[in-house]
Amino acid sequence: MMVSLDGYIEADSGDIGWSIPDAELRQHFDEMEQDIDTHLYGRRLFENMAAYWPNADSNSHASTDEVEYARK
Repeated sequence: MMVSLDGYIEADSGDIGWSIPDAELRQHFDEMEQDIDTHLYGRRLFENMAAYWPNADSNSHASTDEVEYARK
């Protein structure tokens, strides 16, 4: 659902901060993902996701939206 025009989602430094959705876009993604049961990631994105999301719901700095998404 998110990709840049050149097919990459990160900057040269590995930063993916540009892709952090605001509350409205996050709600839209959550609604779209209700029917999705499989996500396909490249190795590096998978490693980033796997390092954060499994425990994001217990992160005291996580936003309410992040906690909700992590629990899904």
